[in-house]
Amino acid sequence: MKILVVCDHFYPEEFLINDLVQEWVQMGHEVHALTQNPAYPFGVVYKGYRNRIFQTTHWGALKIYRVYTVQKFHQRVLRKILNYLSFPILGSYRAITIGRKYDRIFVYQVGPLTQAIPALVAHKLYCKRIVLWSFDIWPDTVFAYGFKRTKLSSWLLTRLIKSIYKNCQSILIPSEGFKQIYQKYTELPKLKYTPAWCIQHERPERSGFLFQGTTNFTFAGNVGKVQNLTNVILGFHQALESKINLSISNIRLNIIGDGSFLEDLKKLVQSKAIPNVIFWGRQPQADMAKYYEASDFLIISLDPDPVYDLYIPAKFQSYLQTGKPILSIMNGQVPNLIRTHDIGLTAVPDNLNDIADKFIQCTRLSADRLNTIRSNAIKLLNENFDRSKIIAQITKEVMMDFK
Repeated sequence: MKILVVCDHFYPEEFLINDLVQEWVQMGHEVHALTQNPAYPFGVVYKGYRNRIFQTTHWGALKIYRVYTVQKFHQRVLRKILNYLSFPILGSYRAITIGRKYDRIFVYQVGPLTQAIPALVAHKLYCKRIVLWSFDIWPDTVFAYGFKRTKLSSWLLTRLIKSIYKNCQSILIPSEGFKQIYQKYTELPKLKYTPAWCIQHERPERSGFLFQGTTNFTFAGNVGKVQNLTNVILGFHQALESKINLSISNIRLNIIGDGSFLEDLKKLVQSKAIPNVIFWGRQPQADMAKYYEASDFLIISLDPDPVYDLYIPAKFQSYLQTGKPILSIMNGQVPNLIRTHDIGLTAVPDNLNDIADKFIQCTRLSADRLNTIRSNAIKLLNENFDRSKIIAQITKEVMMDFK
């Protein structure tokens, strides 16, 4: 079949959709993408690309239709609003001109739901089956990010969301918790639990030259305000100052990634003279296995907000693959999984005393407990997040007959 993938982010940006598309191409399907010019996570268009209104590029034999991207949209609310609007408008024009030739449309939504509008236009004009894989809960995340909630804004967003969901034949969600929000806007049978998977890498040997210190804690991923890294760092600092035993003074907190809140965190560490916090910046996805292997504990954190409690961030599956204990500093789905399957420790995200205590407890885990955690993590990964099974499920949804 001919499949059009509609998404805000695509190759060379590093997202799971790249792996899915490559798999479809190997199956013999013809896949094209409709996306923006690449600018994530820096907010500036990548070197080698021009920020034209319309252009066509290629990734091997795969054709990519690109439209203008609003740069540095994280820095100002107005730019963020323009970003929400630019792709739907420009992408819809592209969808009108190219949409007729595709059999199916697949929307990969890791940002604003407005990115599904070009698919909606093609559906209305050419009656194409739409499958939406949604990783961001609207309208809750819009307001969680700071947009003012008013009667008018709530009404407009509700109408938009219901319209998009109504015209999707299937909606894939990465967490069972999403259902309680989504069922307010669409029929429950449309919602299919479809988690993300992690891209498999060969496990490297432990790279001691990467990190120094007795025990290394690592956070990897987007460094935004909602990642709750202020509390992570302050809790880490409190653990260091406790001086309960000598090993605590040798723990390290490694933050790998880039994002809109990175400079604020650096200023926090500098102003409070917090030792042993290292910012590594963004690293290539292919190199992350080395950093994980050099770590002793992997941190996953989000702000204590009811909407974020429903999320299972994509890094969770990547962390499982390493077999390393996970320190969860958030509420909701992730800590529940960690406690149920015994794959790490959990801390209350807005309680610095608890966060500091969990850092200390991690350093005291026995070798037997660490081995148990490793076995449990690999078992959970294989049973719940198997790549082949998930891709088969998505492909089945996309290929269903549509009249």
